[in-house]
Amino acid sequence: MQEILLNHRCSTLTGMRCALTLGLMILCLIPDLLLRSKVDVAVRHYGADAQYVSSVDELVEALRSSPMELVLMDLDAPGCGGAETVAAIRPLTQGRVVGFCSHVETDLIRDSRRAGADTVMANSTFSAAVPGLVAEVVAQIGGKAT
Repeated sequence: MQEILLNHRCSTLTGMRCALTLGLMILCLIPDLLLRSKVDVAVRHYGADAQYVSSVDELVEALRSSPMELVLMDLDAPGCGGAETVAAIRPLTQGRVVGFCSHVETDLIRDSRRAGADTVMANSTFSAAVPGLVAEVVAQIGGKAT
């Protein structure tokens, strides 16, 4: 297994083993069921695990109780809190924070980036980017193991 972890870029199978071995966890504040299903497909592909929360309080509690490698947030979601939530969770995680919202929400995009989101993108871009986001985190985790 050590050889597989050291050579994490060779194949999808290797990435899956990295995720399983290293306990990759993704935390999601995503109420939209279609977007959740896209996340679920990507997460299953890499053997990772996604935890879904439905409120900012649950998001904060989950980050306090467990390290997360990736946090995915719908910044437009009712009750999400947008940039204020990003600022509140940024000190709670060393992992990557990715937010998404409507492309016309330019103030929200700017403010979320300033608050500490690593990436903020439009909803349509997020939908297509989910597999790549999960793959990048799996590769990063595998890199930590070397």
